[in-house]
Amino acid sequence: MKKLVVVALLGLGLAACGDGSDGVTGSSASTVPQVAGSYSGILDLFFPELGTSMSCPGSTVITQSGSTITLTPFIAGGACDGMSVPVGFRSIDSNGAVPDETGSFNEPTCGIYNYFASGSFSGRELLFSVTATSTTCWNMNITGVLSR
Repeated sequence: MKKLVVVALLGLGLAACGDGSDGVTGSSASTVPQVAGSYSGILDLFFPELGTSMSCPGSTVITQSGSTITLTPFIAGGACDGMSVPVGFRSIDSNGAVPDETGSFNEPTCGIYNYFASGSFSGRELLFSVTATSTTCWNMNITGVLSR
């Protein structure tokens, strides 16, 4: 069950990302970068209370319509094998960033998580970070780099 929570947070982390990439199209700073494509890479997870970390390969596909991006369910492998989570729609600004996101969600077997997620695109890479805290679950720090 805790693996499911990790993937949910990974999805949130992906949702909190934007672009400033090699794949940028347009001629001015006010043009929204084009970030659509297939992304894959490594996710690093750290559990402070356990003093342990793990890395998992992961992937997603991003589609785009104007300043709205959609991520397909994030798929994780390796130590996180088989985990998947949908992350929905987000907007992207002319610098390719997605505004920082805070919120909370309920993990049914564990409890409520409060999270802060941020991210951006750099070149052809999607970079993100998620910090999730809970009074009833393990806290998590997740960072990731997925490349197109």
